[in-house]
Amino acid sequence: FSDALIDPAAFVRGAAALSMNAICVTFGGSYAFYPSAVEFHEWAPGISKQHDFIGKLVFEARKRQMRVGARFDFMKQSSATVKVHPEWFFTHSDGSHSVDVSGRAVPCINGDFYHVQAVKIIEEVMVRYKPDSVFFNNFGNNLAGQNEPDSCQCVSCRRAFHVATGGKELPLHMSEEVRIFVRQSSHRTASLFRQAIFNA
Repeated sequence: FSDALIDPAAFVRGAAALSMNAICVTFGGSYAFYPSAVEFHEWAPGISKQHDFIGKLVFEARKRQMRVGARFDFMKQSSATVKVHPEWFFTHSDGSHSVDVSGRAVPCINGDFYHVQAVKIIEEVMVRYKPDSVFFNNFGNNLAGQNEPDSCQCVSCRRAFHVATGGKELPLHMSEEVRIFVRQSSHRTASLFRQAIFNA
């Protein structure tokens, strides 16, 4: 099932019938609910150049003076992306990635997925649809639901930890020092997102 298969006009009419003056829906991240031009930003089922779910929803909402919030969820990316850019993903000490049954994997907070790819997606949405607000679902490493008890061992994490700690090697297992590092990494990524929003 894909939310993109819902009639956007009917969705907005339903919200208006409940006297809502704002709606927040997923625009992109793991799936694009519009025909994204960003490579590897996988379109949700039902999305095509002829069917821009977000574009139609925004149009219908603004006809009714309703504000629209853009939700992003970057938590899982496609198997095709993992194959081409393995360096973007949470990496175990043996070099493997955790993937779900569909082959989707969790990006690493310190890699170029969040620092480059996600920023491109945010900028695209801000320029194309000009949402009134932005919401990000949880992003980072070792979050609940990711089933990753140990620290990511990708090149980006090891390099960033080395710099942040004055030359230390990144431990294989979580510790308070690693938790602080991961939290600081999320804050740095949030700053990139903030710039993408306000500079678009």
